[in-house]
Amino acid sequence: MTRRKCRLLTILVWLCPLGRVLAHDLYEITSTASIFTNSIEVQVEMEFRTALRLAGVETAQPPSEELFRANQSRLLATAGNFFQVFAGGNLLTLRSTNVTLGVENHVQFRLEFPASRFRPLRFTADGLKPFEGQGPYGTTLTVLDMVNKKVLGQTVLYPASATREFDSTTNANLAAASPPIRVTPAQVQITNSATAGVASVAEPEKGRFTFGWFALVGAIIAVAFLIWRIRRVP
Repeated sequence: MTRRKCRLLTILVWLCPLGRVLAHDLYEITSTASIFTNSIEVQVEMEFRTALRLAGVETAQPPSEELFRANQSRLLATAGNFFQVFAGGNLLTLRSTNVTLGVENHVQFRLEFPASRFRPLRFTADGLKPFEGQGPYGTTLTVLDMVNKKVLGQTVLYPASATREFDSTTNANLAAASPPIRVTPAQVQITNSATAGVASVAEPEKGRFTFGWFALVGAIIAVAFLIWRIRRVP
C-alpha cells in the first residue's frame, strides 16, 4: 500500500466517529418542523442531560431508561411547552405530545399542531428560556414543506432570540391540496387526546434532519479537501 493510500485511510478512520461525537454536544438541540396537508409536526432532539435540565432536574446519575421513566411526566410537560406555533398571528393549539428515549440516550420531543391556511408561520421556542444566561444553548430549526417537497427555511434560535417567521408559498387551501402524506406509527407516535401525552423508550425514526447529518456533510467536505491536498503532494 502506498504512502498516499495509507494517509487517506488514516484520515477516513479518524473522521468516521466525527458525526457521532458532534451529535452529543450538550448545548446542541435540533428541531425540524414538517408541514403536511393535515398537520404540522415538530420534532426536537437533544442530549439526555439537556432534556433533564429543561425539565428542572439536576442529577449526577448516568442516563438510563429508569431515570427517563422516573421523570417522564416532567419531560412531557416540558415538551408541551417547548414550541409555540402561530399561523397568520393565530396561536395553534397543540394536539398531542410524545417523548421518546432513543439510541445514544438522546431524548426526542414530538409535537403535533393542526394545519392552517394562514401565513406567515411563526415558531417561538419558549422552552429555551430556562437556559438564558447559562451557556450557548440554542436549537437549530429546519422548516420543511412536505406538500411541495421543499425547505422553507433554516435558522438558529436562542433563549434571547427565540422567534422566527417563515412565509410559506404552500397552497393557501391546505385542506383542498393533494391527499395527505401519511406517516406510519413507527415514524410518529401520537395520542388521540388533545391534552394527553405519551412517553416511551424506542428507536428514533430514520429520515429526519439532525445535527449528525450536518456533521456528516462537513466530514465529507473535509475528506474531499484533504484528498485534494494529498494529491498535490509529490
